[in-house]
Amino acid sequence: MDKDFRTELKRLEVLGPLEFSVLKDLFEGSLSVTLDAAMLAQNLEVNSEDTSAEVLCFEVPFTQKRRGIEARFFMSGSALSIDKALTANIAKRQDWLRRIKKGETFAEIADLENTTKKRVQQMLDYAFLAPDIVRDVLAGKQPIGLTSTWIATHFVPSDWAEQRELITTL
Repeated sequence: MDKDFRTELKRLEVLGPLEFSVLKDLFEGSLSVTLDAAMLAQNLEVNSEDTSAEVLCFEVPFTQKRRGIEARFFMSGSALSIDKALTANIAKRQDWLRRIKKGETFAEIADLENTTKKRVQQMLDYAFLAPDIVRDVLAGKQPIGLTSTWIATHFVPSDWAEQRELITTL
């Protein structure tokens, strides 16, 4: 069984700590799930004849998001996932910007942070993200492709409207 799918089923309290076979059919926007009655009964220590076919078959709506070669499936109603690394990078770079405004130099920040002056300059893009983008990141609602790695390896325009337009493509 797919680990992400198992995690989602556990979250929905369908599995709890149990493991059992699942037959999956993907349709556009929907995942059809059929649980193995015998294995479920064995794990629950009940008679397999006591299981209802109605609860063994169900559909879970999802949306699919791609990032490069990776595809992720988000189940309807699934918990939001806050990117802790991205959140920390935004907070740290906003602190760096505050310190620069107070008169600290790139070199001074680099020395205190055990990095290079060039790295401090490169990483300041995080401090200039549009407020609504930062709010979405803090709430775990950012596009799947918006990660620390993506920001560090791509040009992020300073214009907020251009940022929004770019980020919606991720």
